Amino acid sequence: MSDVRERAAELRPDLDIPWGNRGLLLPVLRVATPMIFRPTIYYEGGDAGQAEWQEHVESDAGTLMNMNHPTKIDALMPAPVSQGSPGNRPIRGISHDTIIVAKESLRQLPQVWGLAGWIVRHGGTVPVKREFEHPNETPEQKGDRKKYNLPRIEIGSTVMEAGGCVVVFGEGVTEIRIKLPDGTFEKIPRELDQMLPIQPGFAKMINGMSPEARDRVRIMTVVNRHTPRRLGRIRPTTVVLKPAKPVDGSVEEVRQQGENLMARGYELAKELDELR
Repeated sequence: MSDVRERAAELRPDLDIPWGNRGLLLPVLRVATPMIFRPTIYYEGGDAGQAEWQEHVESDAGTLMNMNHPTKIDALMPAPVSQGSPGNRPIRGISHDTIIVAKESLRQLPQVWGLAGWIVRHGGTVPVKREFEHPNETPEQKGDRKKYNLPRIEIGSTVMEAGGCVVVFGEGVTEIRIKLPDGTFEKIPRELDQMLPIQPGFAKMINGMSPEARDRVRIMTVVNRHTPRRLGRIRPTTVVLKPAKPVDGSVEEVRQQGENLMARGYELAKELDELR
């Protein structure tokens, strides 16, 4: 057991943290993912920015990786950031002690005879129930859903306090979702560079940490930009912003900081594409 997992177990022995199976993750991260997903990764600040991240992940401080989610394939993005693929410079040391927060339905994916869902279930994912997956829920059911999600927030806080990494897709969805009068949701494709609102879950995790651990955690903002000419090849332009210390404030203030960082990442990715 790694030091991170041992510390997490000591901090909250009552929590069932779904750590990923390393025997499963290694071939997925190092072999399968680079074959189909090969982003061009840019670090804000160049080599100095990457060195800042390497120094951070080699410490015993936690990391919150907040990623955008314009396409479903972006769910694979943590692999090239942490493991690297030909032509990319990885940030080593964040893959094994990482959990990924994802919507509950991903664990039931039926593709390839259930293989995709099996990988998600055993790959270190924390399932959360989202409103759009439960249309027409009663007030009681809504309350039950929120109670179900609460320990997931505590898991994220504990993993980061122990020095691990939590990956969230802050926008929550790939498409725009509009709630209809009958309680269902209509999906509308988003435009290129259209950012969706950042959800507050990651901010609740950060603010749930002890003051000492919270002071040391850093937000890693990762933005993928899929232009039409690259989408078919799954080779997005990817920007990793410099480490950001969470603002000392409320959940809403931390959420707004995450949204501002994401907007800056979008602008940098757009600028890089226009220079190429």
